[in-house]
Amino acid sequence: MIIGIYLSVLALILLGMTGILLLTRMRQMQATQNLRAASQVDISRYAPMQRLLSDEDLSLVAADKALVRQLRAQRCHVAFGYLRCMTKDFAALHASIRQIMLDSNEDSPELAALLLRSKFNFVISSCRIEAKLWLYRAGVGTVDLSGLVHQISAFGKLAQMPEFSAA
Repeated sequence: MIIGIYLSVLALILLGMTGILLLTRMRQMQATQNLRAASQVDISRYAPMQRLLSDEDLSLVAADKALVRQLRAQRCHVAFGYLRCMTKDFAALHASIRQIMLDSNEDSPELAALLLRSKFNFVISSCRIEAKLWLYRAGVGTVDLSGLVHQISAFGKLAQMPEFSAA
C-alpha cells in the first residue's frame, strides 16, 4: 500500500516536471522568434547531423572504451548545438508564418491549429531527442534525428509556399 502511494507520488512528480519542461520549451521558442528571419533558415545544413551519431565510426575504436566515451561525449556536444540551432530556425519559420497569418485579411483557423500542433510536436520531439542524447552519451541506445529534420524541412517548405512568401 505504501509503495503504491510512493510510486504514484513519483509518477506525479515526473509528470509535473515533464509538463514544466514542455511549457518552458514552448516559451523559449516564443522568446527566440524574433532573433532570426525565416529567409536566413537553411535546412540543408542539418544533413551532416544524420551521420553524426552513427555507430559505424565507433565500431572502429570499440576496443578502447575511453575513446568511445570521449567520441560519444563530443558528438553529443555537437548534436546539442545542432538541436539549439534547429529550435531557433523552427521558431523563426513559425514566427514568419504566424505573422503572415496575422497580417492576412482572411481568417484561417486550420492554419492556426496546424501552427500550434506543429510547434507542440516539435517541442515534444526535441525533448525526446535530448533525452535520447543523454542516454547515448552514457552508452545506451542510439539517436535518430531524421524525424526532427523532417519536421523542420516540412515547415520550411510550408513557409516557402507562394501564399506565404508573397506577403
